[in-house]
Amino acid sequence: KTRLAAGGRDCHRATAQILAHGVELLARGQARSCGVLATAEAFEPESFLNQLEDSVSWWKE
Repeated sequence: KTRLAAGGRDCHRATAQILAHGVELLARGQARSCGVLATAEAFEPESFLNQLEDSVSWWKE
């Protein structure tokens, strides 16, 4: 099991970018499943986090 940790300085900006990117992927039909899911369940985590480079840094533990 792989664990990812993420961090950043501006939680409001990061939250806005997470929501915007999630909506964009949903609109394109790129979710892995449907229903109530965590972000990492709905989308490929590493690819998703790479899109947030300007507000979120992440690493594998």
